Amino acid sequence: MSNPGSLRAVSTSAIIVAAGQGQRFGGETPKQFALLGGKPVLVWTLRQFETCPEIDEVVIVVHQDWLQQVKADILAHEQFQKVSRVVPGGVERQDSVSAGLSSLSASVEYVAVHDAARPCVRAEAISRVVLAGRAYGAATLAVAINDTVKRVREQVVCETLDRSSLWAVQTPQVFKYDLLIQAYRAASKDHVYLTDDSALVERLDYPVRIVEGDSDNFKLTVPGDIKRAESILIPG
Repeated sequence: MSNPGSLRAVSTSAIIVAAGQGQRFGGETPKQFALLGGKPVLVWTLRQFETCPEIDEVVIVVHQDWLQQVKADILAHEQFQKVSRVVPGGVERQDSVSAGLSSLSASVEYVAVHDAARPCVRAEAISRVVLAGRAYGAATLAVAINDTVKRVREQVVCETLDRSSLWAVQTPQVFKYDLLIQAYRAASKDHVYLTDDSALVERLDYPVRIVEGDSDNFKLTVPGDIKRAESILIPG
C-alpha cells in the first residue's frame, strides 16, 4: 500500500465499497472476499482500477472485522500502487461511502464510487464513465433493459412500463466531489437513505448522464455468480 503522503496531485479518486455482509450470497465469507480463480473477488475489482489511467487514487471501505485481513492478506501481497488507505465502513452502504469520502486526498476533484462485488468491470468502461463525469458533473454506467417490465402489487400486474426509456444502473458512478458531498449532506439532513449514489444527486435536481455499460459488469449476488465471473475473467 502506498504512502498517502507521497501521492501526486489527485484528480479522480475511487471509493471501492466492500463493507457489505452479502446476506443473499450465503456462507460466512462476504462475497467480496469469496475466492474467484483462487483470489478474493476484491482483488479482481482493484486490478481494474489499478490499470485504469483515469484513476489516481483508490480508497477501500470494508467492515471493521475485515480491516486487518485486507491489509495483511491482500494489500501486503498485491502490487496496488493507487490504494492510499483502507477505512472501516458503516451500518448502511451510504454510511460506508460517506466514510470513504472523508478519507480521500484533499486535492480530489472527482469521485468514482464502485461496488467491490462487481469484479468484471473493465478498465475501459471505467475510463469512459470517468470522462463523462468530468464533462457533465455526474455520470453512471448502465445497460438498457431488454425484458418487458411490469409494476406489480400483491402479485397482480398494475402496469406495463415502456422499456424504451428504462436502464439498469451499474457502478462505477462518477461525480464532482463537491456535488457528491452536497448530495450526502442533503440526505443526512433529510434522514434519507438510498442504495444508489446517483439517486442522491438526483434529489438535488442535478442531471446524471448515462454511459452505456455491458452485461458482464454484473453484481455478484448468489454463489453461482462466481462461476459466471470466472468465465468472463478467466476465459478458456
